[in-house]
Amino acid sequence: MDIESSNYTKLSSSEYIVGDDIVTDYQGDIMLITEDYIRFFNIEFDAKMILSLNQFKCINDENEIYNFIGKYKDDTTYSSKIQDIKMFEFSQCKFKEDVYFNMSDNCIITIESCIFEKNFNINKSTHSQQKTDKDIKINRLEIDSCIFKKNFLIERCFIINYRFINIIFEGEAKLFYIVFETMFKNTKDEEDAWFTNTVFNKSAIFEEIIFKEFIRFQHTSFKGYTLFRDVRFENGLDLDYTNIEKVINFYNLQGLDTKSSKNITSQETYRVIKYNFEKIGNKIEANKYHTLELNSKRQNIWKSKTSWLQKIQNIFIYYTHWISSNHSQSWLLALIWIFIVSTLTSLFIEFETVKALYNYTLNHFKQDYIAIYKGWHSIYKFKYLSIFAGIDIDKNSLTFLFHKIFLGYLYYQFLVAIRKDTKK
Repeated sequence: MDIESSNYTKLSSSEYIVGDDIVTDYQGDIMLITEDYIRFFNIEFDAKMILSLNQFKCINDENEIYNFIGKYKDDTTYSSKIQDIKMFEFSQCKFKEDVYFNMSDNCIITIESCIFEKNFNINKSTHSQQKTDKDIKINRLEIDSCIFKKNFLIERCFIINYRFINIIFEGEAKLFYIVFETMFKNTKDEEDAWFTNTVFNKSAIFEEIIFKEFIRFQHTSFKGYTLFRDVRFENGLDLDYTNIEKVINFYNLQGLDTKSSKNITSQETYRVIKYNFEKIGNKIEANKYHTLELNSKRQNIWKSKTSWLQKIQNIFIYYTHWISSNHSQSWLLALIWIFIVSTLTSLFIEFETVKALYNYTLNHFKQDYIAIYKGWHSIYKFKYLSIFAGIDIDKNSLTFLFHKIFLGYLYYQFLVAIRKDTKK
């Protein structure tokens, strides 16, 4: 990403002053392409830039305001009020001071091959004591092949279409209170990804973010501390090709346990999340994503490149583990199966009695339901809830094997499920 060597056109106050109107040269570096679309190409902004609903300012140390003036090839001019412009494009520009975008609803922002030497902000007030409480709706936000040398901040936005690719964050990156609707592609063969080929060199903080569609962090590097706080992925996440050098804290992560997310989120992604929870000592959440990891493994057994014998073995192991206790997460499910195994043991041992009582029940239920109730009740013996219950191995060898193996396994799952969130 070599964008440092451009020869930029500097703004000059003598060329660009015209009140609230923007009047530009059609073929110049600042182009008013249509009455609602302006393009800045190869410009160096050497002063603080503020782009808001009704003003476009470049303010230097003497508080001088630069606006824009120009003309068409036929010497006629065309002007537009800043509040009427909805599409802003910055291409191969350099910003030497802070940049503030406080946009109006339904705007389009395209930033390509630009360098930001100071802070970059979207929807943040220029004064730290003033809070921006209004959420804006951005129709499209595209950032491609840019370098942010200081802090990067976006907050309180509903972004309908977005695209982030080939970005270097040398300072801190913060995104607060944002809804990302749909990613768009510039080319048909472009991969579905969010921060594609992007590097976060310092801390990256995502707080109260909602991603409406499947998100893939493709070839993205998190080199510093990273926090996903109250982030919701409504249709899955992919961290398979993500480089994490330190730790990610997925505090109150939401959405990845829903049906739509589980159908598309990979086993590796769940493993990465589990590992990061374990690394910060959050055993409870680590157990939750361990279960989701095993669920993903179970669902993809037939796709694995193993022998048929290994597939059958895995099916038996993972499905038994899932059905018996939801991968050691549900003690209640294990307890229900303990009662089922105990009941089946009683029925096998008392098979002839059960058969006779069944026939009697069909014929005499209305006339003798009390006796029938006592008969069925006598068959079920609570002693078979115990793994140490005595069973005549000579007469009931298969029942003995069934009872000891399954009840022992279920008691183990019951204990593991109870202790899953309380053990160190």
